[in-house]
Amino acid sequence: LLADILEGRGMYADANAAYDDIPESSPAYNSVQLKKAANYVAVQDYKGAELLLKTLADDYPDNPQIMMDLGDVLRINGNNEEAIEYYKKALDNLKGNNDSKWIIYYAMGMCYEQLDEMKRAEKYLSQALALGQGHYYVQNYLGYSWLKRGKHINEAFALIVDAYNQAPNDGNITDSLGWALYNLGYYRMATDYLEKAAEIEPSNAVISDHLGDAYWFGDRKNEARFQWKHALTMKDDSGELIRSDVKSKIENGIKKEPSLSYDKNIIEEQIKLISKE
Repeated sequence: LLADILEGRGMYADANAAYDDIPESSPAYNSVQLKKAANYVAVQDYKGAELLLKTLADDYPDNPQIMMDLGDVLRINGNNEEAIEYYKKALDNLKGNNDSKWIIYYAMGMCYEQLDEMKRAEKYLSQALALGQGHYYVQNYLGYSWLKRGKHINEAFALIVDAYNQAPNDGNITDSLGWALYNLGYYRMATDYLEKAAEIEPSNAVISDHLGDAYWFGDRKNEARFQWKHALTMKDDSGELIRSDVKSKIENGIKKEPSLSYDKNIIEEQIKLISKE
């Protein structure tokens, strides 16, 4: 209870010190170790979380929650291939139609997408969509992944619109919608959603970069360069921001507008479905 209070105040190191007083003989020991690992993640001590969870994984190889949490830490830290192995172990130890399966499929899909193995990524993300009843996180991730690669644009946009309608106050999903509209050439509309995303997630470097791009083709060149410079001041945990490209845009602007192949009628029907809330 003391550790819970400390976590609520953001005092994660103190919370873990409290957890250390709970002996291994306690029935709460395993759940406490998972909480400790989560606190390491909260302070971005991914190596500490990984070491703790790997010790637990050795001691409790049949525990799917430990395998899932370890997979998540490895994925966050960019170790996608190793993360997939632990997600597979988690799946092997889940019994029956467990509600957690779609989350694991989603995580595996993200890993394969980061490894640029899109066939496998699409397989697992599609399974996650089916089991998770079209969860907006999965819709957004798959739609955005297709958009980045210029694939299945009509379907990608429909997924992102549906995700946004379910979670209009999620910064990353709002960014996806704005970025999709930008790439489709709807610059003014894109700016509205990217500004909203930047308000929700003011410390997100990728959103600032996207907003700068939209400003550029909206004839707001000074504001564009301000956003690009702002993006370079922030840490990017996603690995998506290419800093050399951003610096080039600050110096030279953007010479070429986005060019995607899509059905304008289908896209404009989807635009009508965007929630105005």
